[in-house]
Amino acid sequence: MKRTISLIIPAYNEEAYRGACLESLKDQSFRDFELIVVDSNATDTTARVARFYIDIVLSCPQQGISAARNFGAAHASGDILCFIDADGIVSRHWVRHISTAFSGQKEIDAVCGFNLFRQTVLPKAVLYNLYNVIVFLSLLVSNHIGRPFVAGNNMPITKGLFLRVGGFPEFVGEA
Repeated sequence: MKRTISLIIPAYNEEAYRGACLESLKDQSFRDFELIVVDSNATDTTARVARFYIDIVLSCPQQGISAARNFGAAHASGDILCFIDADGIVSRHWVRHISTAFSGQKEIDAVCGFNLFRQTVLPKAVLYNLYNVIVFLSLLVSNHIGRPFVAGNNMPITKGLFLRVGGFPEFVGEA
C-alpha cells in the first residue's frame, strides 16, 4: 500500500541550522513527500530562511516545540507524519527508508531513530548529543522489555495513531 508522507520541522530561532536541515531533506533519494516548516514565533530570520527552500511555512500561534509539531500535523496532508528537529540532518535515504518501512507487509505505526545535533556552542553540542545517546539507549532497553516509546526529534508515525494519542503533550519539550 502506498502511503503519503509529510515531513514536519518545528522551528524557533533556528536560522543557524535551518539551511543544513532543509538541504538534507531536499537532497533525498525518494522525492514523494510534503515538506512543512512550522515557525513557533521566532524572533530571527527562521521563517525567511525556510521560505528560501520550501513553500509551506506555517506560523504557529503558540510557542513551543510540541505546539509547533501538533500545528504542523494538523495542516499536513500525509498519512505518515515525520518529525525532524531543525538542528537535525538526515541521511540521503531517510525518506526512502520510511516509505519502505511503512509500506511493508508488517504493519508499523511509529518508529524513531538516532540522530546527532549540530550546535555552534561546544558545551551545548556535547550536552544535546549526550542526551540523544541516553534516549537512544533507553529506547533500546524499553523495546527489549516490551515497553516501547518513541522520541519526537526523529520520528515517523501514522497520522491515525498520532491523532488517537492526542499528539504531543504541549507541556513537554523545549520552548
